[in-house]
Amino acid sequence: MKQPFYGIGQKLHLVRCSMNKTITYMVAGGCIFILLAQFVGPELPPVQKNPSEGIGFDQGEAQIKTWLRTACYDCHSMETNYPWYASVKPFSWLLGQHIRKGRAELNFTEWQSYPRRTQLRKLRDMGEELEQDNMPLKSYTLVHPQAKLSSQQRDSMIAWTELRARAVLGK
Repeated sequence: MKQPFYGIGQKLHLVRCSMNKTITYMVAGGCIFILLAQFVGPELPPVQKNPSEGIGFDQGEAQIKTWLRTACYDCHSMETNYPWYASVKPFSWLLGQHIRKGRAELNFTEWQSYPRRTQLRKLRDMGEELEQDNMPLKSYTLVHPQAKLSSQQRDSMIAWTELRARAVLGK
């Protein structure tokens, strides 16, 4: 039996139909993946509603305390304020990973339990991260614009880390 003859227009129509099916299957597969992902994966790191003061601030450090809480505490303390998208996977996986990594590096809630040498190292590291404009993360300030530090705030916080390090040395 002879193969039917397809003109160029008919061939393009078949290709377009095939592509539409492929795209439809890909979108449907992605939706199914996101739906099923809601039931698996790691939990978000825990939060403490009323933790101890942690690092502790002197009376003249109210502004530094505010900046630290706004720019740092969501990832570097047990006082994380989870945004609405924290319950949507796969976003929650990425968020949880960032918070676990941040708390492992520096956790203001546990500050008093750090030995003096560790406190000094963390203060030095904090100053360096601020100086190099590595913290807060760009991905964080993109979604939390209030956490973006001005150059004046950054300079004040760097100076504070140096003062705090001297105070720790004096203990």
